[in-house]
Amino acid sequence: MGEFDAALPKLKDMSTEEKTELCGRIRNKIIETVSRNGGHLASNLGVVELTVGLYSVIDPFHDKVIWDVGHQCYAHKILTGRDDSFDTLRRLGGISGFPMSSESSADCFEAGHSSTSISAALGFARARKLTGADYRICAVIGDGAFGSGMVFEALNDAGQLTDNITVIINDNGMSISPNVGALHKYFIRLRSGRRYIKAKSKVKRGLDKMGGFGRFIARNVERVKGFMRSAVVPEGELFIDLGWKYIGPIDGHDVNAVKDAVEKAELIGGPVIIHAITQKGRGYAPAEDNPSSYHGVQPAAVNQTAPESLNGGQSFSAGLGKILCELGAEKDNIVAVCAAMVGGTGLSPFAEKYPERYFDVGIAEEHAVTMSAAMAKTGLKPFICLYSTFSQRAYDQILHDIALPQNAAVLCLDRGGVSGRDGRTHQGIYDLAFMNTMPGFVIAAPSDISELEQFVRLAADSDKPFAIRYPAKMPQYEGQYKFVSENAVTGKGTFVVRSENGLPVRVVFISLGVMLFEIFKAYDILESNGIGSLIFSARFMKPIDRECIVALLKKYPDSIVVTAEDGIAAGGFGEQVIRIASEEGLNADRVRVFGFPDECVGHGSIPELYKEFGIDGGSIAKYCIDKLRIIEGTEGAEGTGLFSGDNL
Repeated sequence: MGEFDAALPKLKDMSTEEKTELCGRIRNKIIETVSRNGGHLASNLGVVELTVGLYSVIDPFHDKVIWDVGHQCYAHKILTGRDDSFDTLRRLGGISGFPMSSESSADCFEAGHSSTSISAALGFARARKLTGADYRICAVIGDGAFGSGMVFEALNDAGQLTDNITVIINDNGMSISPNVGALHKYFIRLRSGRRYIKAKSKVKRGLDKMGGFGRFIARNVERVKGFMRSAVVPEGELFIDLGWKYIGPIDGHDVNAVKDAVEKAELIGGPVIIHAITQKGRGYAPAEDNPSSYHGVQPAAVNQTAPESLNGGQSFSAGLGKILCELGAEKDNIVAVCAAMVGGTGLSPFAEKYPERYFDVGIAEEHAVTMSAAMAKTGLKPFICLYSTFSQRAYDQILHDIALPQNAAVLCLDRGGVSGRDGRTHQGIYDLAFMNTMPGFVIAAPSDISELEQFVRLAADSDKPFAIRYPAKMPQYEGQYKFVSENAVTGKGTFVVRSENGLPVRVVFISLGVMLFEIFKAYDILESNGIGSLIFSARFMKPIDRECIVALLKKYPDSIVVTAEDGIAAGGFGEQVIRIASEEGLNADRVRVFGFPDECVGHGSIPELYKEFGIDGGSIAKYCIDKLRIIEGTEGAEGTGLFSGDNL
């Protein structure tokens, strides 16, 4: 049994001092674990007291608690039976960094993308009424998530109900990047200033030390304060107008204040919003001072003076920012758009250099796409920089507002491919397949930073909708390669010349994007086994270089053909190669597609996930050697001739 397993049922009877001590231990455990495994630090440190206060009233195993965005669930996981497995957080085979129903019944709803919790809460409320159940419902949502239209769709719908729903706004003044927009300013009004909350906490602690007389003063000060503030700031008028009751703002780091507010919401009944003020990174000074940098950190970064960047090494995101700044100086029609991810998408330098041409729309990918489509209509060239996993939310807008009218906007899809330890909600493996359905789009997948820069320039001059898809950073590869990625032409791939071994070509590799580096590894293994192969980097998924692919298939009619992509195989790049081979009568049966299968991809490091799903260089080489053994009739002849396999 873990250190915290017995804490949850005892919370209702704990003293304030005991809860404070518990919060300190939870906070230390989060810091220690994230320092080893990486993860979301600042957001989780900010909700420790809020979680303890909430669970002092409601039971997460019986009631429904929805965490939005799910990355702030670490204290919740520690208190709900995963204390002894918390050291496996985000590791292959370990617990997820997001709510996961398969881990615990306390994770009632899985959430990895922002702004879903109020809709889910409403769904649980309607199910409760239809089934006669008696559970409580509480959604915990960050103030940054309120920038999404989905939140207001749910608020509008739920405002007509009489059913009990509690929504706690975890207001720390920011999402991953500082919040923007009119709603952010509205929350500032409601807060009445962060210094007020801090001063209130300090005065309250001083009065508590004075005993009964101090508590008498505190009660009367609270009454006067409430009267004065309500006269100056109409609290929660937006939510009240939508049919919700409003409580707050309260100090989200005061366990008792959270507990009292949740109990009060139960007594009031109906849909109730509790507005809690918290501090991102609470209790860890570097994260308090720089919460954006400590939002998501790499292993060991917590104990460093400054955190290691998620884009350490050769960063595609940084490469994008660099080339956009250069283009911005050359072309005054270049604009950049992001959805609350200025740092993560590499746009900070552009935002600083060209603030009038940079637009952060908040967590509103759909709005970002349609707004950019209108900009493109006027002759501007918008670069819409989104994480791949979040771009899915704007599928309709990409199709309806960019593809169908052929508005020449540019989608920059960052974090394409497996994202690694963030797990299945964040894997960017679906973008190639869904973008392939968009008519008239150019879809480019650079294999290195220099290709990214070329593709950005091609996109800037293109009169077609353009998508550029890339991971966060360059893959690791220890070998040497002679890869010249110059003179990119839309729809044209390139032959990758690495070495001349004089062997007949038995394997034709056709690679897309950064999978080129896994193909390099497979090439090395085949060469060491005396098997000749060549590599063709397609560069573009759409328009695909049909001419070169057909020429390859015709020139090497007896060779194995291997395609590789860092995305789902269904509807992806490799299936296009099979279709081309079939249409040209070039033996499509010999084409083997390496990509992710039609199933959920969990969390782990990127190399671990490649290996688990058999798309790493070693697995690709093993397939080729085994297949050639079958063709040559030497299956089972391990350790002999060309197919020894000693270097797999």
